[in-house]
Parts: sequence; structure tokens; C-alpha cells
Amino acid sequence: MSLFDIPELAEHVGFHLSSHDLTACIRVNKTWNTLFTPHLWHTVPPPPGPNESAIYKWPYFRRPQIFRQMAREDYHAAQLRQEQEHHHDNDNDNENNHPLPLLSRHGHLIRALGLVQHHLRDPQAVQRFGFRESRLQSSYFSIRAGAISNPTDLELLSYLLGRCTNLTRLRLLGRCLNDNELESWKRIVRTGLPVTLMDLTIKLDSRVSLGKSPFPPVLFSRVSLRLHRLSLDIKLSGSHLRLQLNQQTTMEEDGDGEPLPLLRKVRVTCLDKKPYPPSWPRFLSRCTNLESLRVSSIDQNWIHALAGCVHLKRLRLKMINSVSLRYLTSALRSGLPNLDAIHLDNSPLDTTDRDKEDMLSACHKGWRSIAIPRMGPLAIQTLIQHCSTLEALDLTMAYGLTSRDMQQILSSSPRLVTFVTLECDDHYSYHVNEATHILATDFIDVDLSSNSLKPWECESTLKVFRAKISGIPRPDITQTFHGHSVKDGMLVQEAHPNQSQEILHQVYERLGRLTRLERLELGHEDRNTFDESRTFDDPADVESGDDEDHQYDCLDMNLRSGLRMLEGLKQLRVLSVVRMATLIGVEEVQWMVQSWPKLKRLDGLNYGESDEVAAYKWLREHYPRIQSFQCDRAGISK
Repeated sequence: MSLFDIPELAEHVGFHLSSHDLTACIRVNKTWNTLFTPHLWHTVPPPPGPNESAIYKWPYFRRPQIFRQMAREDYHAAQLRQEQEHHHDNDNDNENNHPLPLLSRHGHLIRALGLVQHHLRDPQAVQRFGFRESRLQSSYFSIRAGAISNPTDLELLSYLLGRCTNLTRLRLLGRCLNDNELESWKRIVRTGLPVTLMDLTIKLDSRVSLGKSPFPPVLFSRVSLRLHRLSLDIKLSGSHLRLQLNQQTTMEEDGDGEPLPLLRKVRVTCLDKKPYPPSWPRFLSRCTNLESLRVSSIDQNWIHALAGCVHLKRLRLKMINSVSLRYLTSALRSGLPNLDAIHLDNSPLDTTDRDKEDMLSACHKGWRSIAIPRMGPLAIQTLIQHCSTLEALDLTMAYGLTSRDMQQILSSSPRLVTFVTLECDDHYSYHVNEATHILATDFIDVDLSSNSLKPWECESTLKVFRAKISGIPRPDITQTFHGHSVKDGMLVQEAHPNQSQEILHQVYERLGRLTRLERLELGHEDRNTFDESRTFDDPADVESGDDEDHQYDCLDMNLRSGLRMLEGLKQLRVLSVVRMATLIGVEEVQWMVQSWPKLKRLDGLNYGESDEVAAYKWLREHYPRIQSFQCDRAGISK
């Protein structure tokens, strides 16, 4: 009996194979071909492998010209068949019995499809940008397709959707910059979307804002009753300066107004402050069981529709100002009884601490997840009142967050899973040095009566800790990150001999109690490492700025100071000590990979320390699967 005589087992195995493995499987024999062909065509384009470059994120093809050629073959073959039927051309039996092109044969197997409009452009237009069309052509296509004109990119996109009759997930990336493209997109959403869709994403470059575009009302009126998730992103394109779009006033389409009970997640965004279209509140009122909503901003035209989303649990806003926050506060006070997760993006628009405090105070059931940048002291104190329900906190650039506040949150939040005060590393944009930190004495939190660490409520729940721990004396440090003399004020002095080792030991003990930690990130890259000025400015000035922002009063992550106390962190996957004065050698790295079997990433080994350079090389040589970012000169000319 073959392993794959059990269909359920073959189904399970197929979903864990890469496209390369599936291609090999279907060539084994007819039985395997039948079993694994549906898996090979399940997702088009195939998702990138774990080791592929991030530039090929789905739905971008590594070789779009091959797929385009395959799609054009299918399109032309269909046109030829229609031409034959029209002229009753039945003279050539061999031609009529020719096998169908790939997409016609296997399109019904595709469940997840991602299409990028410019990938489907006419090959002559694509060649002007330096690409060469694939030579993938069947004899059938090459003989008969010569007299048929090439379809436009949107005609080809519409045709492909007609071939994929069982889609459940669809992602379309394109543009809507003139009247022809607008009409094509409207036609696609009116008649071209499969009724089987459950997840639909459309991203369009447009010359008009979300509120003025004629496209969103058409989409809202044609949403399938089976849809679970809808995402529409409109991006204002600078290319509209040379293109024209007729902006005549048209009647908005309301559709049949039926409720959409299966639609749980909606995202409709545009990076501008214009109001949403009048069709938006009508559509929102049809989403009777909506649980997650992401929008650019809130305006007074649909505040009542928002308040009526009684099942809404998660809300994210991209463009934040005081007016939007006041509208949200009003909606919270009059409705939204189940909203317990709020995410405000780091918008450059002005907000006040009082506005954030009022919004947080209006929650009915207690906040579960809060991600709000630049929180002041009023908002922080209101947040602390919700510690009993908090599961995730993201408080970057929180100027009102003190070390004692951080201690109180960590010690009294029994459900806390994620605690973040540091921004993610971003080497392309400028970051203000993150001043928020928790002092080592507050992090240790000693019970003076017993001289032992107080138990924290989050010890058995916390999985992500991303914050600076500072205030640790480090008498071993004699030079800066770039090897210069230490300046006054850079180091914390010991109050008594051996104080440094005592504090280090207790900090390790506290971290060791967080046994479910998966990400421990104590530092981050705060330099704009791709800024050209780092190469052309005076190296001494750049180095001076780097040295001042480096962490010196931090953990040394050395075995002699107590690193072994973290041996119990068996779930740890990511360790970041970027921009920290650590003392990690080969021995420490060897201990880490042995003690933390799930470790996937280790960042921050310093370029200027010979031991850390050796540790970095050892890790790359012996554990190449573990990714590592070395903290180096970052473009400073030598």
C-alpha cells in the first residue's frame, strides 16, 4: 500500500511542499500527478521560499514575463476558438483536438491569485523598459495567433479572472489614471470577480482621492455575500500630471443593500485627509458582523455608522489628528461596546495628550491591545488603569512613559504578551534616539523585606519584550563604540565595589523568570545607516554622534556576569543587542545556540570588538540558518 493511497495524507503533505518539490512530484507517475497538480496550482504566483529575497513578496513574480506569455497564449487560443466557431471552421480535426493551454486546463484549481497590472502589459511596451519576452510559445499559438491583436493589461487581467472560477483569495495591484482604466476596473468588479471569493485586496494608483474616485462606490455595491475580508488602498500618483481622468459627477451605485454577515475584516485607506465617499457609511452599515477595521481617518459624515459597528473589536487609523480622535471618542461613548484594540499609526499630524486620554477613557470593556505613539503622561496614567486586561502594548516615542510606569505595567498585567517601547530597526529613515527606558533598579523590583525579586503578573505570559534596560554601572568600559575615549556622563558610576555585578546578576534573574519569551530586544538601530551624509560628512562628527547615542549602561550579555541564568528561555527566537556595549565572544554564542534551540536571529555583535567579530564569524560558519546583523560603521568613510 502506497503512502499516498490515503487522500487525506496526500492532502496534508502537499501543503507543506515547495513549488519546486511539487513540480518534481507530479513527474513521478500518473497517480502522483493527479494528487499533486492541484497543490502546484493552488497559489499563483507560488509563494516565495524562506530563503528568497524580500523583494519577491507575494504576489510579485520572480519572472513575470513567463506568466504573461502563458496568459497571452491562453487568451489568443480562446480568441481563435471563438473565431473558428463563428466561421464554422471544422476542416482541421487535429487543430480542434489540440490540448487546451495550461490556464484553461488548470485555472479552476487556482484558489489564491495575485496579479500585478504592469506584469501583464504588452511585451513591446515592457521591452522598452529593458525586459525580454520569454520564448515560451506553443506551436499552436505561434502558427495561429499572428493576426490577433495583443490584449491590454486590464483586458488580460479580466480574462484571467474568468479562467479562475474557484478563487477564494484575490490580490490585484494596478492603476486607475485615465478614463479607459477607470471603466476597465469598474467592469472587472461588476462582472469579473468570482462569486467564490472570500478574501479580496485591491491596491490602485489613482489621480484622485478616495472620496472623489468613482471606483470605490462600484466596488462597495458589488461585494459578494461570501466575502470575509476586503482591502482597498488608493494611492495618489504623481503621474496624474500627464494623464487625464474625467471627473464628471455620476450617480453612486448602492447595490442591493443586503447585509454582509460574513465580512469580518475591512481595510479602506488613502494617504490624504479628504472625507470618505457618501457610499462608505452605507457600506459600513451593511457589515453587520465587522470585527476589524482599518481606515485613514474618521470624519463626521460616517461617525454614526462607525458607532453602529457593535461587533467591532480592532480599529486602526493611519492619519491621526485631534479632530479624528474626538470623533473616535464620540463613537466610543455612544457605541462600539466590543472595541478593545486600538492602533494609531505614527502620523505627522498634531494630536494632544488630552485627546488621547479622553479616547482611552471612553473604552467600555477595558483595552486589550494599544499601539499609540507619542503618548504623554495623562494618556499613560489612563492606560495603566487597564493593566488587568492588557495583552499587547506598543508605546514608541512615549515621552510621558517613565521607568516607574513601565515597572507598574509589567508587574500588574496578568495577560500581557507583548511589551514594546522601541521602534523597529529601519535603516532607510531617520529615528530620534529612543529616550524611553526602564532603570535596572525598577526592572529588578526588589522586595526590601526579603531582599528577593517581587513576582510579576506577566512572568508566565510575556512573549515579546522590546525595551531598553539602563542604569547599570559598567566599570569595564574604557572606550566608546568607535574606539574613542569615554566622555563624562556616558557611564553610570558604581556606588560601591562590585555593584555592577550585583545589578547584572539581578537583571538576568528577572529576565530568566520570563520563561515564555520569544523575542528579547534590548536595543535597536537608531542610525539612518543608508544616509549618504554618513559617507561624505566629516567622519569624526558622525562617529561622535554614534558614540553619544550608544548604550553603555546596559547588560553585557557575558557568561561571567550571569548570562547562564537565561538558560530557561527555551522559546527564544530573536535576541537583539544592537547599539549596546556587550561582551559577547565565541563562548557566549556557543552557549546561546545550545541553550536556546529555537534561536533564529541574533543581532548587534559589534564590529570594533575582536571577540564579537570572532563570534559573528563563528556563527556564520557553524549556524548559517541563524540570521545575524552586525553593528558596524554603517557607511562612515574610513
